[in-house]
Amino acid sequence: MIARKLSDNIVMIDRELGGYQGFIATYCIRGESGWIVVDPGPRRDVEQILSVCPDISAIIVTHIHIDHAGGGATLQMVSKTKIYVHPRGVKHLIDPSALWDASRRILMDAAEYYMRPEPADPRLTEPLDEGFLKVDGVELEVMYTPGHASHHLSLIHGDDMFPGDAAGLYLCGHQAPTTPPRYELGMALASIDKMISRSPKRLFLPHFGLIKDGVGFLRSYSRLLTRLAELVSKCMSKGLSFEETYRVVKEEGPLASYIRCMERRGPPYMRESPNRSILGIYDYLRRKGGGGRFLR
Repeated sequence: MIARKLSDNIVMIDRELGGYQGFIATYCIRGESGWIVVDPGPRRDVEQILSVCPDISAIIVTHIHIDHAGGGATLQMVSKTKIYVHPRGVKHLIDPSALWDASRRILMDAAEYYMRPEPADPRLTEPLDEGFLKVDGVELEVMYTPGHASHHLSLIHGDDMFPGDAAGLYLCGHQAPTTPPRYELGMALASIDKMISRSPKRLFLPHFGLIKDGVGFLRSYSRLLTRLAELVSKCMSKGLSFEETYRVVKEEGPLASYIRCMERRGPPYMRESPNRSILGIYDYLRRKGGGGRFLR
């Protein structure tokens, strides 16, 4: 685990799972009496966060996927503090059985590595919707940003934004999508426009790190998603299977260098991320009518 101070009151913790640096980050915001933990990450080794941010005053998850929220209940047991989550995610933190089953089905071995989430205390699990939240003296604006997930939130703190997975990835030196099934591309593009309207100067990505040109990165991500959707749609209009479509994306598309890098250097628990992301776009277009123009 590596900790890096990014501002006077924000620390980034590289979870460094399996010894791999630069893939999963947790962020801590300094409050009046302790630390607000944003996206604690997987349950595995989550207790290490306490060595950097020992006094936790709140936990906020942008969404319930186990690489973001899986360790939340474990930290809650130690800190006896609230977890804030979109209303649709509350029941899945309190009883993570359905979440775990879905995670094992989609992530397979990666889910086992991340570990099964422990159940959150229902008395300390707070629904959080779009609006404003003041916790431990820190004021946050909460935005509903669906697409990656129907229960996805992004947080604004001054000029900074914690976009969860709504802003995509920056791994291996490449901007890349995180668009697993059941992805909603139209909602995702609308969420990006919504985030751009807030003109964030900096983004704090869970996967991974500080982006200093927030608006530029979001605009670039919107263009990347559009290019990928157009490429996948073209493949589908030719009758290509998903496997054939992925081969085209891997060899010819804007993600070719990223995919090669992930295959060579990516941690085992994230090597299938490119495949899952293209599958999410493929599945979305199939649900919207196959090879036709994707819907925004």
